Amino acid sequence: MHDVNILDMIHWPAGAIVVVDRGYLDFIRLQSLHQRHVFFFVRAKGNTRYTRVASCEADKSTGLRSDQSILLITPKSKLAYPDHLRRVSYRDPETDKFLLFFTNRSDLPALTIAEIYRNR
Repeated sequence: MHDVNILDMIHWPAGAIVVVDRGYLDFIRLQSLHQRHVFFFVRAKGNTRYTRVASCEADKSTGLRSDQSILLITPKSKLAYPDHLRRVSYRDPETDKFLLFFTNRSDLPALTIAEIYRNR
């Protein structure tokens, strides 16, 4: 069984936070989590097509590159996850690695999202 199928088998209580790598980027499953009021942080794939709805200021001295509200635009993705997503991009100052994250959590600072993922 592929690891992503485990998301269907676990009962996540409302308010839980699920932090997963990009192998778990499945918009149908993420929408299911979102509908159950479960928060997720997932590493994004660079080829995911979206349109930017809004942008917030990103303090680039912290490693943040962008903090955006987005909507998916490909027909399959838009049908699977029709709600807004938050897209955070970050360059890890220690490794110089560029990371993209999607989340359904909008109340946390973008740097906190990057730190939660980094410390998963």
